[in-house]
Amino acid sequence: MMSFISKKDLTVKKTPLIPVQVDARCPNCDGRLLPTGEVKSSHPPKYPHRCKECERYFTLLDRYPKIEYEELSKLSLSMGGVQINFSDR
Repeated sequence: MMSFISKKDLTVKKTPLIPVQVDARCPNCDGRLLPTGEVKSSHPPKYPHRCKECERYFTLLDRYPKIEYEELSKLSLSMGGVQINFSDR
């Protein structure tokens, strides 16, 4: 049986996130794989990509580049030669 929880009784947690770009790399030359704009209507759908460097074609199950979100507390960034670590305090 499903229970109803009112907004005043609901506990929520906010998590700081940062968007990160995820690129697919060519297994042949390590160039960036970019989508051709086509979608193969299979199940699941498949996305043709072409390497920007060697121009080989690959079919992937996701479209790249894509944006994913990571918790700020799990990231370590380097900005201007300075290492910045985000950790739970």
